[in-house]
Amino acid sequence: MQQEQQKTKNQPLYDTIIIGAGFSGLSAAYHLCEQRRRCVVIDPNPSLGGLVASHKFDTFSIEKFYHHLQRRDDHTAEMMQRLGIGHLLKWLPASNAYLADNRLYPLNNPLDILCFQLLSLKDKWRLAQLVRNVDKIDNLNEIDDLSVEEWITKTSSADVYRNFFAPLIHSKFGKEAANISAAWMVGRIRFRSHRSLRGETLGYVVGGFQQLVDALHSHLQNRCQFFMQQRVLRISRNKAGIFTVQTGTQVFQGRSVITTISPKTLLEIIDWPDEERQRLQHLPFQKVICVTLGIRHKVHPYYWCNIANPEVSFAVLLEHTNFYRDPHYPPALLYLANYCSSEQDFIWQMQDDEIVEAYKLSLNRFFAVKDADILWWKLARADAAGLIYRRGILKQIPAATTSIAGLYTIGLMRSFPERSINDSIKQGHEAATLANTYLGPVAVDSNRGLG
Repeated sequence: MQQEQQKTKNQPLYDTIIIGAGFSGLSAAYHLCEQRRRCVVIDPNPSLGGLVASHKFDTFSIEKFYHHLQRRDDHTAEMMQRLGIGHLLKWLPASNAYLADNRLYPLNNPLDILCFQLLSLKDKWRLAQLVRNVDKIDNLNEIDDLSVEEWITKTSSADVYRNFFAPLIHSKFGKEAANISAAWMVGRIRFRSHRSLRGETLGYVVGGFQQLVDALHSHLQNRCQFFMQQRVLRISRNKAGIFTVQTGTQVFQGRSVITTISPKTLLEIIDWPDEERQRLQHLPFQKVICVTLGIRHKVHPYYWCNIANPEVSFAVLLEHTNFYRDPHYPPALLYLANYCSSEQDFIWQMQDDEIVEAYKLSLNRFFAVKDADILWWKLARADAAGLIYRRGILKQIPAATTSIAGLYTIGLMRSFPERSINDSIKQGHEAATLANTYLGPVAVDSNRGLG
């Protein structure tokens, strides 16, 4: 006990302790430091970036999990401009396809939809009307308790759901597919449907999103402290309003806390009031497995390929080099991914090399990729990769503010309708604004903002 008190006594009092060094945490740190707040960032991983961390090779980096930007992602574009790397953001055509009945169907423009053979002409018209009408839905809460199947069957047809949407929903949510909220589906269509007649344009950073991670770190390293490989074990707040954050080897004290970690971990490290505890307990998260491969040749002409064939062992295939090409990349760079709704999912329980072997078999059978064509592979897992958007999810998503004054929860548990880099940066900014208001006027101190 005396040793613990001595640890605390020797620690500086931070304005804000930020838990998580992904884009939510880094964005919060950036905006708080701009207000000359004294911050510290704590993360259990050896490197910054969270789910945007990269595999690093001698001549290039590539994200462990695939990422890109939408045209509406103004928070990310603004952050890059602030950091002096706005010129690295490139907008590129991104082609999409759908694998069904052992055939690849391009799905980029109205003509592709017209040629899509799995829908009748009448159902193609119904699909087009459904997409057009989503912007007329004023209140997503009104359809949040409906499943995607119920809503599409009611507003379009059972065949549109069965032949177009069902395989996609199942590949993303597995056993949870029948329980996914229509509100999520409408939000997702809105998120992705604003494209030109020539197809979709997406954003990517020259050199990868590691450039943005590095630029944020470079900007912040002399303004706040970073403690990596520090897993938080306990967060508490005393009667004077001071937070104590304990890791295995460190004790931090601060006047406020912003945390980006998962509900499962938050339940273990904070004593919550019953209502908030129950809310966090019922927030369902999915897991993801993502394999990145270097290949000797192109696999197909598209960037994003949704898999609607249950015999294929992965749910999505992205050929990154059909979207963005770095001169240091291999001839083709692929992502293969599966989403899991629980630890009991068969593929989640498999060993990494077993998963890769299963993926190789499907690549060989359906895409003519032989073992000799594969130059290297890397596998990454995330056990809290995003919400499972069950019916009623809008009532479950928590606010950033909590019943514990000065404690703010952000991150994937608040991402709707889709997790994204832009949403993370936006949430970090919003949490920093809340914390800055809570902290009140900045004290007159020439060292403010420095760890």
